[in-house]
Amino acid sequence: MIAHGDGGGLAPAGRGPVVGAEKVARLLVGLFKKYTEGATIKPIGVNGDLGMLVFGPSVPTDVTTFALDESGRIIGIFNQVNPNKLRGAGVVEQLRG
Repeated sequence: MIAHGDGGGLAPAGRGPVVGAEKVARLLVGLFKKYTEGATIKPIGVNGDLGMLVFGPSVPTDVTTFALDESGRIIGIFNQVNPNKLRGAGVVEQLRG
């Protein structure tokens, strides 16, 4: 299990990947406690993969995708929090509705 974050230097994200199921689980619990109060979370498809879109009060705050192994277990979590990448050409606005 591995988790990657990409803030592009514009938003808080880890400095490197987090490796190991227990470490990733602790990271996710901490992030959810800190950043999801009042947020809306929607399941989405991202480049053909399972993902979720998180909205803060008025803007998308992150898109997370999941890599699965052959048995369907999550083996990778990829979190995009770079605001420039979240302002896609209308796609995010369509998903918000």
